[in-house]
This record gives sequence, structure tokens and C-alpha cells, in this order.
Amino acid sequence: MDHPTTSSLLTWMTFVPVGGALLILLVVGLRSFGAMGKVVADQASRIIALACSAAVLVMAAFLWKAFDPSS
Repeated sequence: MDHPTTSSLLTWMTFVPVGGALLILLVVGLRSFGAMGKVVADQASRIIALACSAAVLVMAAFLWKAFDPSS
């Protein structure tokens, strides 16, 4: 599990949700300035959250597949 890919994947799994949260904050900021409507901002926030969650799920599945219990 000390492979460079897995250790960098753990870092990505930590910071992808943080990036998604920052994007959602940007969407909320645009909504507060009137650049987006409430429905559009809510849908965009849901899509961003779903995409970030799906990305973390794919990375976790890759790590699970790469795990070697014998080592």
C-alpha cells in the first residue's frame, strides 16, 4: 500500500470534497449577488456534491481493489 499512486490518491480523497465545498460556496455567492436564481443554484449545488461524492467513491473503489492484505 506504499505505492506512490495510493498515497496520492488518499490526498485527493481528502481534498476533492473540500474543492467541491468551495465550488458550492461560489455558487451560493453568485446566488446572493443575483447572478443565479434559487432553483438553478440549488441544482448546481446538488450536481457539484454528487460529482465530488462520485469521484471519492471511484477513488475508494480503486484503493480497495489495489489493497493487498498479504503485505
